[in-house]
Amino acid sequence: MDSSIILYIVLGLISIFFIVASIFSGKTWQVLHVLIVAAVFVAAMFAMFLCAATFKTNDTFRTKYEAFKKELDQVETEIGKLREGYAQTDSGEVVRAEDSVRSLKAELSRVLYDRGRVWPNCFVDGFGENSVTLNLSRWGDQACFQQTQFDAQAGLPEADGEAAPNDPHGIEVRMIVYAFLETPVSGIAEQQRAALLVSGKSDLAGHEEMCKVPTVYLGKFAVSEVSPTAVTLVPTKPLRERQIAAMQDEQSSWRLLETMPVDSFDIFADLDETQLQSLFAPEVIDQYLKDRKPGDRGQDPGERLWMKVRFDRDHEIAVDAPGEPPKSPQQDYNNVGQADPKWLRHGGEGKDRGKAKFTKGEEAIFDPETADDLINRGICEELDRVYVRELRDYDYLFESMHARAASLADTAERIRRDTEILIAEPDGAIAQVNKNIAYREQEINKLKADLAKFTHERDELVKYREAVERQQREVTSFLTSLYRTNLALVVELTAVSQQLEQSIDQRTREAAESAAVVP
Repeated sequence: MDSSIILYIVLGLISIFFIVASIFSGKTWQVLHVLIVAAVFVAAMFAMFLCAATFKTNDTFRTKYEAFKKELDQVETEIGKLREGYAQTDSGEVVRAEDSVRSLKAELSRVLYDRGRVWPNCFVDGFGENSVTLNLSRWGDQACFQQTQFDAQAGLPEADGEAAPNDPHGIEVRMIVYAFLETPVSGIAEQQRAALLVSGKSDLAGHEEMCKVPTVYLGKFAVSEVSPTAVTLVPTKPLRERQIAAMQDEQSSWRLLETMPVDSFDIFADLDETQLQSLFAPEVIDQYLKDRKPGDRGQDPGERLWMKVRFDRDHEIAVDAPGEPPKSPQQDYNNVGQADPKWLRHGGEGKDRGKAKFTKGEEAIFDPETADDLINRGICEELDRVYVRELRDYDYLFESMHARAASLADTAERIRRDTEILIAEPDGAIAQVNKNIAYREQEINKLKADLAKFTHERDELVKYREAVERQQREVTSFLTSLYRTNLALVVELTAVSQQLEQSIDQRTREAAESAAVVP
């Protein structure tokens, strides 16, 4: 039965009892007394209902308060997890999140640090004797970005394709930048487009012409002049014909990079063989397909085979440099490989600050030297060998390719001049060749004579070395024999010394006994 019905029955019985009691009391009480008692009863009943309603309201709001408070605590815990990566509940339990604002900011800082600043959508404004001027009044790639539903709800305006009028580019004189020629996404082959957008923004409907990607490397340039809307660049090395031809297209835009793109294992991890073939030469595709997969000790180079290990106990490694991060770091890592700048540090709180932790049973991949050290210390055990491709330094590769191209061009020019001389003056050229042959034959004869002398000196040195080694063996044999003789004499002297000590001790005792017997 419902508790409210029981309450009403009890109240009804009390009312009936009060009415009956009032009727019987009216025979002896005055009318005023009966009215006062009735008024008190009605007031008591009203107060009781009012108190009940108050308690009911309090109970309802208290229940909602407890529910909201619990929900608020959960939300605050979740906010703490999302902000800091961990939070402490009321019970003292520490809960952690896989991703947090702090960790994502740190990851973003690392990505931006590796990428450096980028100035897309720069147009050629003119060429000088050994320079090029770029117009940066429209730098930026806002036109490539589509307005999302979240931006529309937030009231953000759609991008109009141009940077803000007073948006500073931040380029300074004497800065070194890397220039690339940009190509609209619509102008890239379908397979290459799929490979470039496999892990990025793939919905570019209506933006294929405005979204551009760097496709041709133009070279390394130094900034010689700067204005709010333009910069003048000077190549750091003489440009090749192919670079000059690519620069002549004044309709195409340039992209300037503060840092040469950095190679990474994760960039190409999601690409399949077809997509890799659209980006790389056939002779290097295997390196990307085998990357971080089980290696073959019989075929793969030893330096490319890293160790996959499993930790037998908890272990921690200090990955951040000691002390506070410097405001202007001079290097990314110290001499033991620990991160120095703030944006590269692992972070953390308290005793866990700057330490990468591994728990028992966790698996990781290390270079052979580090893995051998951990295994020898009994911290982990080897599971397998994993192929890890060598990361490419694109700046060095472009520099070496430029130097190689310059060397080949010089060789080709020299061969061309020699060919022209042979064609123009065949008799003189033949005489010059004969002269060179005679000079080289004379040089060969001198070298043969030097070789004979060097051979004689080598033979004499070999003989001398053999004589010295023979003498060394004789001296070693003599010293060995002398050592053994000395060792035997030491043993003999030790025995004689012991006998003399025993004889002296015996005579001393006998003399003492004789002195004791004399009266």
